[in-house]
Amino acid sequence: PVFRAARRSLEGPMQDRPKAREARSPPAPRGWRRPLVVLTLAVGGLLSLALYALGRDLAEEQLDRAVERAGRTHAAALRVSLEEDLEALVALRSLWSASQEVTREEFRAFTQPLLHRHPALRALEWAPAVAPQDVGALVERVRASGVEDFELQVLPERADTSSAPGGRLLFPLEYVEPLAGNEAALGLDLSSERRRERTLRAAEAAGDVRASEPIPLHQQPDELALLLVLPVWGGAPGSRPGAYAGRPRGFVVAVCGIERAVRGAITTWRPEEIGLRVVIQSGGRSVMAVDLDPSHPQARAVAPADGLRLVDRFELAGLDWQVHARPGPALQAGATGGVAASGALGLVLTLLLAWRLSLREKRSYELEVANLELSRSNRERARALDALRVS
Repeated sequence: PVFRAARRSLEGPMQDRPKAREARSPPAPRGWRRPLVVLTLAVGGLLSLALYALGRDLAEEQLDRAVERAGRTHAAALRVSLEEDLEALVALRSLWSASQEVTREEFRAFTQPLLHRHPALRALEWAPAVAPQDVGALVERVRASGVEDFELQVLPERADTSSAPGGRLLFPLEYVEPLAGNEAALGLDLSSERRRERTLRAAEAAGDVRASEPIPLHQQPDELALLLVLPVWGGAPGSRPGAYAGRPRGFVVAVCGIERAVRGAITTWRPEEIGLRVVIQSGGRSVMAVDLDPSHPQARAVAPADGLRLVDRFELAGLDWQVHARPGPALQAGATGGVAASGALGLVLTLLLAWRLSLREKRSYELEVANLELSRSNRERARALDALRVS
């Protein structure tokens, strides 16, 4: 009877267990609804955005420094190359310092090595000072030296030389090397055109090399070039010393091809890394721009912004040289790629952390359910034991 009573007491709670389970279902899983996971996603997303913004600012700053560094390097190379071209003109002046008279053959022999070492120089020239009344003597002397078709040429701005004031001198080109391709320049009076005459006077006043604005060449009007002029002092070449008093003996002149000079100096430029533009200013205004860009292969007479920024500038021969630069596709791709990688890394770390937290929440839920089941089992076992003692 005792065992039957105990059996009945044990069967009673076991039969009631489904009802108890239905009465107390396990807690619903919280998972992604947990505040800690949501907070992690929110804070991680904000930190990722902040990291992306910070990385973008740092990348732009590094990009600007790289562009400025490269631009300054190219500007230094351009300045050194132009200064070497000016030194060639100084060396040419020394030819007149060593000799009172220089023949055409001596001029040719002296200038050929200079032209070979300085490919940016299209021509080297000599323009003696000549009073208007001495032009005929100059023409006869040059024709006697072998140039039979030599004659004085003036540009339309000042074609009437007879009305020139007594104190004004003419500066016709007597020697030009190489002569091939520059025959039309022989006899051209440099003082017969406003921009050329202004350059002569500036060089005379400074006693140093001065450069003209980019001007079309008389022998090739569709090409812009700089005239580098340097006065030669000493001696009076005319028969009337009064007209030459205090004036230079003449000028040595170098015709510098602008685009040739720029591209020849900046030899390490790579278009995929940096875009460059060299702007020449005279009197505070831009007179010419040379784009080192495959889409702009020609020199231009204007200088639009095009998103470029000034990275370096220097003054040489009376002109203001400015180097503008912008990042090329390769530099931009490297900068944006790093920024995107930093932002993606922040998002990935945030998702990994949220995933780890959700796993921990899931395990915590499973442990909670297991503990609940164990506590129920323990309570039922305790009730069974109590019923057994009572019976």
